[in-house]
Amino acid sequence: MQWIDVETWQRKPLIEKYSTYVFPYINIGAQLDVTKLYDFSKRHGISFYCAMIYGATKMALEIENFKYRLVDGKPVLCDRLTPVFTYLPKGEEQFYLVEQDFEADMITFCQKAKEKAEAMAHEAEHAYMHGKDEVEILYMSCIPWIHYTHFVRTVEHGGKDNIPRISWGKYLRDKEGNMTMPFSVQVHHALMDGYHVGMYFEKMEAWLDSIE
Repeated sequence: MQWIDVETWQRKPLIEKYSTYVFPYINIGAQLDVTKLYDFSKRHGISFYCAMIYGATKMALEIENFKYRLVDGKPVLCDRLTPVFTYLPKGEEQFYLVEQDFEADMITFCQKAKEKAEAMAHEAEHAYMHGKDEVEILYMSCIPWIHYTHFVRTVEHGGKDNIPRISWGKYLRDKEGNMTMPFSVQVHHALMDGYHVGMYFEKMEAWLDSIE
């Protein structure tokens, strides 16, 4: 993690402006075509949910603004990003949080994430102990029961919480066999703008379309 000199940083005026807001967040949702990723997941026997976590993390790593954080009000640049995702075991009604180091290979990442998530079912006391002071993370969640139009995530300490939150919902397949899914991104406006979120969506779309 590297400290940024706020006095010379071009986003200094935005930090000063949005640090006083109760809800200084950009929240944008859109539909993504996940047909190729879903089919890839089925062919390779991996979790589609974990594959989405992989892709969402991979694209975030390609945009510097997604690696900015505020620590005690001062900007830093993260060296890495680790997804922390919700997991709901079959037959249960309460989720828990799983933190899994990112892997360059999608199949390897998905296998490790699934194994860790299932193993944590027997460690209830650690279900939310993912490191509350960590900043080099991304929060991921899925609402697979709803093909929603918008989804606003919970935040801590109104305005101070600046970790990106990425979510998606229920996928639907049309008559042509194409699958679409709602996907939303919630980020702190002091650290990025709609331009960067738009770039993120473009990268996600391109990645999803490139899968064979």
